[in-house]
Amino acid sequence: MAVSDLDNRTGSLADEPYAIAWDAQDRPADESILWHDLNADGIVDDQDMGVLMNNLLVGQKSPEAYVIGDINMDGSIDVNDVIALNVHRNRKADWYGERAAN
Repeated sequence: MAVSDLDNRTGSLADEPYAIAWDAQDRPADESILWHDLNADGIVDDQDMGVLMNNLLVGQKSPEAYVIGDINMDGSIDVNDVIALNVHRNRKADWYGERAAN
């Protein structure tokens, strides 16, 4: 439809073609250590908790800031992410022992 035809329409808005599409499915469980090892040193420990707590504060002060730490992928860094990190505390990457040996 040309712009000049907008004022001369005879049909209703219900006659306009449109489509809505979406996809709803369960979020895949991502058990990659990288979700919990926030400083990427191969082990989930107090240093990762420090990164998480710092980013939680940064996110509260500057909501537009992009910071890592949304471990449970719910759209915010909060107490639920702290709990998720604690559940995985002391988890080590497969390569962690190899790095310590070198």
